[in-house]
Amino acid sequence: MSRLVTLAAVALCGCFETTDVDPDDVTGPYTGPITRYVVDGYTLPMSSTSARELADDLDGDQHADNQLGMTFGSLASFKNLTTHAPDMVASGVLASIVQIQADDPANDPTVRVWYYGAEGEEAEAVGGALQDGVFASNRTRTTRVPGRARIHLPVFVDTDPVVFDLYGVEMDLKADGRGGFDAIIRGAVREQEAKQTAYDGILAMLAAMPQDHRAFWYIVEKIRDGVVTYEELARQDGLLEALLAPDIEIRTRDGAVEPMLSLAFRVHLSPCPVGRCAPATVADHCGDRVLDGDETDVDCGGSCAACPGGDRCAVADDCQTAACSAGGTCAAATCSDGVQDGYEADVDCGGGCDLCTAGKACDFAIDCASNRCEMGRCL
Repeated sequence: MSRLVTLAAVALCGCFETTDVDPDDVTGPYTGPITRYVVDGYTLPMSSTSARELADDLDGDQHADNQLGMTFGSLASFKNLTTHAPDMVASGVLASIVQIQADDPANDPTVRVWYYGAEGEEAEAVGGALQDGVFASNRTRTTRVPGRARIHLPVFVDTDPVVFDLYGVEMDLKADGRGGFDAIIRGAVREQEAKQTAYDGILAMLAAMPQDHRAFWYIVEKIRDGVVTYEELARQDGLLEALLAPDIEIRTRDGAVEPMLSLAFRVHLSPCPVGRCAPATVADHCGDRVLDGDETDVDCGGSCAACPGGDRCAVADDCQTAACSAGGTCAAATCSDGVQDGYEADVDCGGGCDLCTAGKACDFAIDCASNRCEMGRCL
């Protein structure tokens, strides 16, 4: 009888969002004002060590999980992980928001938190408790009311932030002594969305600055025609397939359990009742992902790096191919334009063009007609 009374009371108060409740879940009722914060700092793992430091056991198998964090560390080793997050925050390209509902900003046993990738996007709150300025949400591995968030992250160099849904969200917040919080956000990404997001980002990065990414090109480009395709990135025997393989199973709000890729990263939250709260001035307009300064296209041309084929230009120097059409568009790279562009190792050779002859610059043996590259020169 007492159990029936309890269940009836739960139904009436609407405390739980599902009848399948973990006894350790914080599920409400939630009261108190909702305080708004902006995400004004992002820290992604730069190595496997930093990825493990941010990780948690998300699926209860006694192993720390941060598969995508490990992937970010691999990107960093190739210098393909962007360092321009502060510039994107200042320009407004990154404008994520966190809302916290609590009776007391330092101590409250029943708190909920929402993470919004951008104003107006959807999110499912996570429940948890605040104690002495430290918030710990329900744990992903046990909760029956997992959070969900739309995430915007600064990942690949020379490209816009990536956007994806994060499931099984858990959050750890610690007061920074200035009214804000240092936060760790964890969760998981569906396999197909993780791959689509990664491949789109890689293709955009390679297209923007191919000369800067010859090492990455060497790894993923199988046909050696100087063109990287989605199909090449998705090859089952490729490195990316291993990095983007699901490592955990996560429960979603509807009770389904799906294989996904784990992720953990760090952000900083500052109180901000409305708007963007006067972000810092852009330090480098060539990395803020908006068209500003003397750029002819987004973050290229003018005093920034030269633009790839198809981007807007004003003069030849705005273009990687040193050719700007009368209509103001950079010419595409070719193997006969007399310029080292595309993935070429030297002028009009290597990287999908004719192999380079002795004495020409090279990075790999496949750049050379002799199949021998030493000290940066073909033998």
